[in-house]
Amino acid sequence: MTIQKNSSLIPIICSIWVTLCTDVSIMVNGTDRFHKLIRLKNSGSWRQIYFTPSTAEFIEKPKQDDPGIGYEQSLKFNFPGEDSGNNLEFDEIQDRPLIVLIRYSDEKLKLFGSTDNGARLIRNSQTSNKLSGSEIIITCNATEPSWWAPAD
Repeated sequence: MTIQKNSSLIPIICSIWVTLCTDVSIMVNGTDRFHKLIRLKNSGSWRQIYFTPSTAEFIEKPKQDDPGIGYEQSLKFNFPGEDSGNNLEFDEIQDRPLIVLIRYSDEKLKLFGSTDNGARLIRNSQTSNKLSGSEIIITCNATEPSWWAPAD
């Protein structure tokens, strides 16, 4: 077996979107186990989270547990500034089960979090002479690796 080189350059994260698990109507397997199809309820919507360019980083680490292999998934990025409007928006999604959609520079879409096991957002704020804003961390301990989503 030959593993082919990925011919595309290293993609970067261009946008981050989240939705509450309660806003999902259906989440099913796509063409294979590496793809998921997701549809939102009529009342549901994706919320885009702005981030400081070049600060977003997605990490997925396999870990061996008694029941089998699990995956520690985390998305970290910086959110510049802070105001009461931003605080309210983050309060609505912080510590609630989420599904996260990451769009890469090559237009591919990555999903993590599920209706059974939502990802969680943690926000750490900082104000100083050099930096004002938040570090956002979205984590999920999953039983499967993250999926690709169709671009539709």
